[in-house]
Amino acid sequence: MQESALRTDDKRLRIENAAIELFLRQGIGGTSVGQIAQKAGVAKGSVYTYFKDKQAIIDQAVLDKTFEVFEYTLQQAPPAQGEDWPVTFCGALIDFYTQNPHILRFIMASKERGVLASYVESGQLSVPQGHFLRRLVGHFCCGEPTRDDFNRMAMALEFVVSSSYYAVVRRQPDDIRVVRPLILHTVSKLCSSR
Repeated sequence: MQESALRTDDKRLRIENAAIELFLRQGIGGTSVGQIAQKAGVAKGSVYTYFKDKQAIIDQAVLDKTFEVFEYTLQQAPPAQGEDWPVTFCGALIDFYTQNPHILRFIMASKERGVLASYVESGQLSVPQGHFLRRLVGHFCCGEPTRDDFNRMAMALEFVVSSSYYAVVRRQPDDIRVVRPLILHTVSKLCSSR
């Protein structure tokens, strides 16, 4: 890769990281493109070289943070033989969100899009994210993944993220300790319908 391409990738990454940090600290509505540029150490106009508008920054930041959480959770709950791994993974995901409600709020703040499906359809996934997603689907279905397996996994993850948000942040319909077993039972039923 040429030096100018490395600088370009570095600048884009600095913008993304600055946006995530500010969004987590100040909220999406409380963060301007100018603040993101200042935090990233770039001119405001440079931000628009990489992102067409603030919503594009938000979408990329949510996607990156979502994959970061999924990768962390996969490390905490590695696939194992003979267990209901999707339930184990989703349980670890609920535990992460319970301990990090600010990240859950951030991911849900831009909930016009689904956590995974709409990003896949739009082609916004990076190559490493695409590889990770295929690996994750493979773990969910325990074999060669099909379109139904991907849809089942996407539905399970959407359900876990949304249900965790309501239980952790809003305490609806009840506290997460009460609804966690219900969430995991639903995931088990959804994933066992293969």
